[in-house]
Amino acid sequence: MLVAAAFVLAAFGAAPRRDAGPQHLHNWKYACPRGHDCVSPRNMNVDLAWMGRHVDWNEVNAKRELIGVSSELAAAGAKHIIVYTDPNIAPYCGPFPVLGGKFLSSLLLPPGVAEDGSNPCSHGSDEVAGHLHAERGSYAHAFQHQGNNGNRLYAVAFPDDGGTKYEPFFIGDPDVQAAFAEVTRQNTAATDVFEDDGGGGYNCEPAYGYCGRDAKYGHTSYAPPTCAHSDYAFWCYYYGETAVEWDRHSSPSNPLGAQQAYANDAVNLTDASSRPVIANSGGHADEYSLVWARRATRLEGVMLEGAWGSISEPRWIDNANAALLYHGMHKYVIEYFGGDGSAPNILTQLASDWIVYDPAYSVEAIPYNFPSGSGTEDGTFPEETIVPSAPLVATPASGDVNAFRTSRDVFVREYAVCYQDGAPIGGCAAIVNIGSGAAAIGGLMRPYRHVLVQNTTTSWYRGGTPRWSTAVPNSVAAGTGLILAQ
Repeated sequence: MLVAAAFVLAAFGAAPRRDAGPQHLHNWKYACPRGHDCVSPRNMNVDLAWMGRHVDWNEVNAKRELIGVSSELAAAGAKHIIVYTDPNIAPYCGPFPVLGGKFLSSLLLPPGVAEDGSNPCSHGSDEVAGHLHAERGSYAHAFQHQGNNGNRLYAVAFPDDGGTKYEPFFIGDPDVQAAFAEVTRQNTAATDVFEDDGGGGYNCEPAYGYCGRDAKYGHTSYAPPTCAHSDYAFWCYYYGETAVEWDRHSSPSNPLGAQQAYANDAVNLTDASSRPVIANSGGHADEYSLVWARRATRLEGVMLEGAWGSISEPRWIDNANAALLYHGMHKYVIEYFGGDGSAPNILTQLASDWIVYDPAYSVEAIPYNFPSGSGTEDGTFPEETIVPSAPLVATPASGDVNAFRTSRDVFVREYAVCYQDGAPIGGCAAIVNIGSGAAAIGGLMRPYRHVLVQNTTTSWYRGGTPRWSTAVPNSVAAGTGLILAQ
């Protein structure tokens, strides 16, 4: 790997000219001042005024108590204050499944949640369940695998970090849609809404809910009574079965009726929002997510959750193609990867972003902590101040990332003009190797004398600047990316 040479701490000695170009990439971060109920306890030591000036999308809680924080961000210049919502599920407070894993048969599962109107852990003002007028009919119900008992589904796969399990809503219920509208309007200083788990794909394959272009649908997506099959589909993985609310729309003459019905309900749920929506399950370009994305008028963008977390085939290419596809639909794409912030994650993430970069619709989301920090205090990176411009190869109309492939495993994209903190620094390039071994850097149309090296000592908020080395390598390591500059 690279042996660092002399670092250039500013733009190769040039004084920043803040009116020359963009000062940072379009970005997304959690805004979390101490003492407040946050979506995620991040950036707790970063001043809100700084966040408003340097972060385009600030994610906050939907609760009314965050109106003051949101107003402060807006006053500092934040373009978007986006409130977190999760309108597809509710925290589950009933009897839990027995220990021992997922895909349990109906004989091992407790009877589910009785329809008695009680759901004590879901009454928070930021929870859709807290705004339902009646619970009967608002949840998705067992179809076959729990003995067709009519009780509500709940998660059997795994809990979240807090040990919470969840019940899925029947998102076609008008009361669920009205409750979502109420949650999205509470923080009156917000500009946008984040719809977690939103999208049009229902119980698709392959595994773990990843619904790519080759996703499969239909009755083969689950196998009563255990949901066991070669590729575990989304609902089977999370809830142990599919739901009668959508399955009843399928028939031998219309085997995809359940998928179509779910997509229709997903469109209506997204459009119930009181503000424009970013949602995180539409990033993968399966058939029904695209139906939802094209039809939902409130949808302004999608989140590629886990983007660039796996720099290998086929995941990296699927994510890259999805980003290009949604850019072509004029949708924001939030590239979210929750790594640990250590090298080479930040450089690889940024290089991947640059391969599919769109100046209007690319949004970089780096939610982890700066390497020199500990805990939750600061997740700001100096490398965010480097912005590419004027690509030498335009975005392909086909939306196929192979337009940037220069060898079997290497993708390259070059830019004629790049900026650092608003100052022009000449041309630059991104290189990503998705292979399992080191690969030679080839296919560059111009020479480069500098390579970006991660600043691991001083965060962006604390005044850190990007570091450049003159020890430009001839190869790129497996599963990593590089950024070069002239």
